[in-house]
Amino acid sequence: MIKVKSEKVIIFISGIFICGFVGWLFYDKLIFGIIISVPSYYLIKKLYAGNKQKKWKKEFERQFEDALSCLVSALQAGYSLENSLFEITKQLLLIYGKDGYILNELHVICRGLSVNIPVEKLINDMAVRTGVSAVSEFAEVLVIAKKSGGNLIDVTKQHVNILHEKRQVLNEIETVVSAKKCESIVMNIMPAGMIMYLRLTSGQFLEALYYGAVSRIVMTVLLFIYIAAIAIGKYITDFKYNGAVIKNMHATGKKRAKIRGKYETIIISKIFSILKNTFFSDNIVKINNEIKALNINLTNETLINEFWYGLIKKVMLAIVASSVFLTYAMLRDTDNILFYIFISAVSIYAIPYSIVNSLKAKSEKRRSQMLLDYPELVDRLSLLIGAGLSIKGSFTKIAGEYKAKRNKGVTGFHYLYEEIIYMVKQLDNGKSENDVYEEFGKRSGILCYMKLCTMLTQNLKKGGRDILDKLRITSLDALEERRNAMKTMGEKASSKLLFPMMLQFMIILVIIMYPAIVSM
Repeated sequence: MIKVKSEKVIIFISGIFICGFVGWLFYDKLIFGIIISVPSYYLIKKLYAGNKQKKWKKEFERQFEDALSCLVSALQAGYSLENSLFEITKQLLLIYGKDGYILNELHVICRGLSVNIPVEKLINDMAVRTGVSAVSEFAEVLVIAKKSGGNLIDVTKQHVNILHEKRQVLNEIETVVSAKKCESIVMNIMPAGMIMYLRLTSGQFLEALYYGAVSRIVMTVLLFIYIAAIAIGKYITDFKYNGAVIKNMHATGKKRAKIRGKYETIIISKIFSILKNTFFSDNIVKINNEIKALNINLTNETLINEFWYGLIKKVMLAIVASSVFLTYAMLRDTDNILFYIFISAVSIYAIPYSIVNSLKAKSEKRRSQMLLDYPELVDRLSLLIGAGLSIKGSFTKIAGEYKAKRNKGVTGFHYLYEEIIYMVKQLDNGKSENDVYEEFGKRSGILCYMKLCTMLTQNLKKGGRDILDKLRITSLDALEERRNAMKTMGEKASSKLLFPMMLQFMIILVIIMYPAIVSM
């Protein structure tokens, strides 16, 4: 309790100091900063709590990995699961001391075991309390292994290996992106540092920035631009290791159908039928497949009709507008008719180009997200199959977890898991597993998913127990692909950071030029 109160005091004092500094820097009034420090306290508190939670979670995952390593050793030595937990508590007490994060949870588990509470329930409760995915995954695997008679030692060892490899990759990624974060921090300091330097060395030169209504407005605008530049830089360097959340397209066919005109619909349908029978047919099929892939669990036919209806309607309106424009040009300005024809042609072409290009951009985001989610899928499959579930049961379990998280708002939209939900629906409707997995591989259009689906179908055809070894090798390849994908994202971040850098350069430019212009 004392520690929590001291943290609140430190946050409040830090908020007053930061806001007071901003007030002095941009308005030459400390009191202004002190006034805004009261509402900003909650923002600073939220940022501090989020950063603290992130560090706690990272450290707890590391300690939990060590606990599982000790658990494997105890199980191999012949201890039961319950006695192993008592044993590893003693071992970890020597490593982390009584204040170790994992020790607090293990003490709770040991007390529960002393009163005969099932170990599965205790570990599941720990997963709920901590909110750490690694713990919840182990709790699920433990329940499945107990029910199906899976090899608990092998499953736990595999879980440890997965956590260890994942932590190694994340450490490498952190090393790569830390340079980008340092660049962003240096960029963020420069405008404030420049203003402070000029105030301390050339205070009279900057006096025009702090007096008069216009100057106040200018400084307020610069302050908002400065905050926006910092926020944009943080967003660019805030890499998502498990796949960025992407919003999907939503079906709006029913709403639009109400406002369609009868003749309008007939005309557009005729035009679309003509296009399907021309050299555009291959492109139309390709675009339709992209729409289906982006909206796998929605009414695809409705979405496809809406897409083409909107595109053709906009092109038709552009043609009508261009005709009016050209008619006016022929009557009023015949000398520049070629220029008007060029502008009209570009305008008509720009509409379908921008719409199709937007669809391709969404498809590329889908591909990037699925690539980042791939290692997570392989790890989950290897754990669930190793615990005793079938391939179909594993996909059903993964789909159920995703839907539960979506309903609770814990996770966002992920194309991979939407595909898995669609696969489970097909399996429940009686479609063969071979066909379902092959279709999934083709729909993904990504080599690693095609290889995974081929491996799953071969296992179903030939049988055998080597599926876990194959998944293990696939998991290593998947981690390597994630490492490469994150390095590519880090390289792209350098070019994206040019935009906030330009904003900050503009702030410095205005700070220097505005007093000179006013004093002229």
